[in-house]
Amino acid sequence: MQSGSNWWLNPAYPEVRQLIVDGVAEIVSQYDVDGVHLDDYFYPTTDPAFDAAAFAESGADDLLTFRLAQTSRMVQLIYDTVKAQDQSLIVSISPQGTMRGNYDSQYADVQLWASETGYCDVLIPQIYYGFKNENAPFEDTVAIWTQTVTSDCVSLVVWICTYKLGCEDTWAGTGSTEWVGHLDIPQRQVEFLLQLDGVDGIAIYDYDTTFEPETAVNAMAKQVDAITGLLRGTGTT
Repeated sequence: MQSGSNWWLNPAYPEVRQLIVDGVAEIVSQYDVDGVHLDDYFYPTTDPAFDAAAFAESGADDLLTFRLAQTSRMVQLIYDTVKAQDQSLIVSISPQGTMRGNYDSQYADVQLWASETGYCDVLIPQIYYGFKNENAPFEDTVAIWTQTVTSDCVSLVVWICTYKLGCEDTWAGTGSTEWVGHLDIPQRQVEFLLQLDGVDGIAIYDYDTTFEPETAVNAMAKQVDAITGLLRGTGTT
């Protein structure tokens, strides 16, 4: 299906889901991998024209519910395909950091995936927000995710970022300059997460800005040392 100048695979069609699943099957059967990871790209647009034909053919009466179901069906098929090859392989998904973003634009039913077996082993939400973010404060957003992941079979790994260090974050509203004025945010976030129940791990995005930064170079080097110490259990909080 076309959206803008690009063509996209529409998960509403069985042949599309099969094409994706066949690719996953090839990866897990032909290569020595630890698992399969899905990033937050499920629907490219909110435009109802994108999948109007499939929606009409389905007989469904609510586009949001329809799109959520198509995405979940695809995710479930990927999960089943991976596990059919090897139960020890991990299926992880990295959804957007806010619930609203997942449901309103990506059509990712993360509450379903977090509460039932058969969709993923690990959820890694992209919580790339500062403590003072007006729209999604870091601590409050993490709390929402710890309350959302209720299945004993699903682990929660929080994905924090380094690429905002020393930069303005315009989406943060009144907290837009926090990353400029506080150059220890990643370290403080790691400290917070390590003492929090319900969080099973921490991921950091991305490699370049962590180890080859173009801004706040000295501050980032100090952050790397501090976070390394914390994760190895040698740092102080």
